[in-house]
Amino acid sequence: MSDLHIRAFELEFDRPITRRERWMIKNIVNKVYLGEYERPGWTGKLGFYLFKCKKHGLVADYKHGVSQRLACPICTTTRLQDKEPTPEEEHENILKTLRKMED
Repeated sequence: MSDLHIRAFELEFDRPITRRERWMIKNIVNKVYLGEYERPGWTGKLGFYLFKCKKHGLVADYKHGVSQRLACPICTTTRLQDKEPTPEEEHENILKTLRKMED
């Protein structure tokens, strides 16, 4: 067992990351399945994955949306709290600025 623990955002589990899981992420795959967990208020369980965020290191979250993407919960929460624009909003803002410049 490792002394490094992973806490999934607003999830009531705290479990150690095994040496095998860390080795797999470093050397073989970009995500490791942790198991099915249920967040408070949910009616069912979802599969959670351990993966590496470029900014925050190892994090855990479930797959989102139709594309089944993994998103760092810390980055997502920070963006929401700081009201940073999403990439789509940022793109739209650039287009608006370019349209103004053309006028």
